[in-house]
Amino acid sequence: MNAVGVGMAELLAGQEEPLASTESAEQNLDSEIQNRLQALLGSAGRRLTELEQAAAAADAWRNARNLLQAGLGEAGMPEQLAACESAFEDLEAAESALASLGLAVQDAGGTEATAFAADAQQRIAAAWDTQARAAALARLDGALAARFEQNDGDTGDSSVAAALAAAKEAGVGACPSVALAELLPKGQELRESLLRGLEESELLPGIRSRLAAEDFCRAAEASSAQMDDQQLQAEAASLAAALARHKAWQTQQLQRKANAAKEQLKSRTFQRAQQEMQDLEVQKSAALAVRLKAAEEAAGLQADRSVAEVRAAVDAATAKQSEELNAEATAGIVAGVSQLREDFFVRLSALQSSLAQMQEVMDSGRGPQQRSQASNSLSAALLSLEGALLEGRALCGTAAFFGEGEGDAGFVQRMLKQLPEETLGDSRPVPSEPQLRRSFADRLSDWSAAALAPPADGLLGRMAAGVLGRALAGLFALRVAPAVPQAERPDCPSEAARLNLVALALAAELVERGDLHGALTALQKLTGECRLRAELWMADARRALLLQQTVRAARAKASCLNSALL
Repeated sequence: MNAVGVGMAELLAGQEEPLASTESAEQNLDSEIQNRLQALLGSAGRRLTELEQAAAAADAWRNARNLLQAGLGEAGMPEQLAACESAFEDLEAAESALASLGLAVQDAGGTEATAFAADAQQRIAAAWDTQARAAALARLDGALAARFEQNDGDTGDSSVAAALAAAKEAGVGACPSVALAELLPKGQELRESLLRGLEESELLPGIRSRLAAEDFCRAAEASSAQMDDQQLQAEAASLAAALARHKAWQTQQLQRKANAAKEQLKSRTFQRAQQEMQDLEVQKSAALAVRLKAAEEAAGLQADRSVAEVRAAVDAATAKQSEELNAEATAGIVAGVSQLREDFFVRLSALQSSLAQMQEVMDSGRGPQQRSQASNSLSAALLSLEGALLEGRALCGTAAFFGEGEGDAGFVQRMLKQLPEETLGDSRPVPSEPQLRRSFADRLSDWSAAALAPPADGLLGRMAAGVLGRALAGLFALRVAPAVPQAERPDCPSEAARLNLVALALAAELVERGDLHGALTALQKLTGECRLRAELWMADARRALLLQQTVRAARAKASCLNSALL
C-alpha cells in the first residue's frame, strides 16, 4: 500500500508541472493581446482626431472659397476688398492645415482649387490697383476743380502737377482730366485749341467748361510776345471769332433748356388742372348723391313737414356744400398753378441772367451796328407779341421772356412792365378781335336771359328763374332807338332789367361796327347777375385793347429806329 501510494503521488506530481507552464503561457498571451489592443486603439484615436481636423480644414477651405467667389463679384469698395483678402488668408490657412496632416489640396478640390486660389489672388491685386487708380484720378479732379474755382495761380498749377504725377504713377491712362492737366503748362497748344473752337478741339474732349479765362490770357501773352501788329490783329480776329462761336453754342443750349422747361410746365399744368377738375366732378357727384339720399330719408321720416320747408333745407345744404367744394377746388387749382408758375419763372430767370451776361460780353459801344441790333431785337419782340395776339396765345411770363434790355432794345419789355399786373399775370390766351366779336354774339342771349330773370333764392328758385329768363329773352329783340334804347315789346320788364337791356343793345351795335372800346364802355353800366356773367368777356376785351395799344406804340418805336438807320 505504501508503494502504491508513493507511485500515485509521483504520477500526480508529474502531471502538475505541465499544467503550471500552460497557465503561465496563457497569462503572457493575454498581456500581449491587451498591449496590442491598446496600441491599436490609441492609433485609431489619433487617426480619428486627424480626420476630424482634416474635415474642419476642408470645411474652412470651402467657406473661404464661397466668400471669395461672392466677394470678388462685387469688389468695388475698399472694405469689400479687405473682406476678400481676409477670406483669401483663411483659404491659405486651410491649405496649410491640410498639408500638415499629410493631405494635399487636390484631396479637397483637385487642380481646379489651386487654379482658383491663384486666380483669386490675381483678381484681388487687380482690384487694389483699380482702387488706387480711381483714388489718383479723384485727387487729380479735385486739384483741377480747386484751381478753377479759386483761380489759385502757381499754387494751383503745382497741386495739379503733383496730382498728375501721382495719377501716372498709379497707371491712370488717357482721359479728359489727364489731357487737361498736361495741357495747362503748354500755352501754344492751349491757344491753338481756342482758335479751333472748344466744341471742335481734339486736345480737350469733354472739358470745355473747365478752363478759366486766365489760362487763355497767359497763353495769348506767351504766344503774342514776338508778333508784329498785323499778326496781332489777325490773332485778335481769330480769338473773337472763336469766342463768338462758343457764346452762340451756349446761347443755343440755354434756349433749348428754356423751351424744354416751358413745354414741361405746360404739360404739368394741364395735367394738374385736368386731374383737379375730375376730382371736383367726383366730389360734386358724391355730395349730390348724399344730399339727395338725405332729402329722401327726411321726406320719408317727416311726411308731415311742408314742401316749402324741405325745399328750403335742401337748397341751403346744397348751396353751402357747393360753395365749400368750389372754394376748396379753386384754392387747390390756384395753389398748384401758382407753384408751377413760380418754379418756371425761377428757372427762366436763371437762364435769362446767363443770357444777359453773355450779351454784355458780346456788346461793345453804341454805334450804328448796335442801333441796328436794337432795331432787330425790337422788331423780333414786336413780331412775337403781334403773333401772340393774332393767334390767341397766352402771354403769361412775356415780360420775363423779353429780358432786361437797355435803351431801345428793352423798349417793349419796359412797356409791358407798365401794364397792370393782371393783364400779363393771367395765364389764359389773349383773344383776337374776331374771337371777341364771336364770343360776344354767342353770350348775348345768355346775358339777356340774366337781365330778364326775376330774383330768386335757392337752387330750384334759381333754376326756375333761369328758365323764365331764357323764355323772356326769346320774346325780346334788342335794338337801339334814336333817343332811348327800348325793347320791341310794349310790356317792358322792371327798370333795372330795362337798363341792362339798353346797355346790351348799345354794346351789340358797337361790336357790329368793330368799336370794342365803345362796347366795353357801354357794358360798364350793367348791374346784378347780368354784370357778373359779362365780367369775363369784359376782362378779355380790356386785356386785348391794352395789348393792342402796346403793339401800336412798339410799332411806332420800330419805325423811328428804322428811319434813324436810313
